[in-house]
Amino acid sequence: MARKKQPKYNVGDIVVITLYGTVGKITNMKVLDGVYVYEVNNHDGFYVEQTLQHVTEQDMKKGDTEWIELNYNFTFGDLVQVTGYDKDVFRIVGFRTEVWRYKNDAWEDTIY
Repeated sequence: MARKKQPKYNVGDIVVITLYGTVGKITNMKVLDGVYVYEVNNHDGFYVEQTLQHVTEQDMKKGDTEWIELNYNFTFGDLVQVTGYDKDVFRIVGFRTEVWRYKNDAWEDTIY
């Protein structure tokens, strides 16, 4: 009798999704057509074993940092007009910047 293949990962394991370079925790595991598939961070969709890697196996360079310089168009207290609000004037009371970095893509989003 053939021995059943064991899964490479278990629920709770921390893995890198090699397609995106992102890190997550395995939250569910299923067998589809004899192949183990894994859900990561409770998101819809499953990943096959070949697209995942234990975080401890990932070749990460310690101490490797990047410098990101952001240039803001406005600052606290500035008076601005916003498209779609006719001649209304608004004062900047805060802002938030999100920087998204992936293996082959990156973008910044600033909300005033």
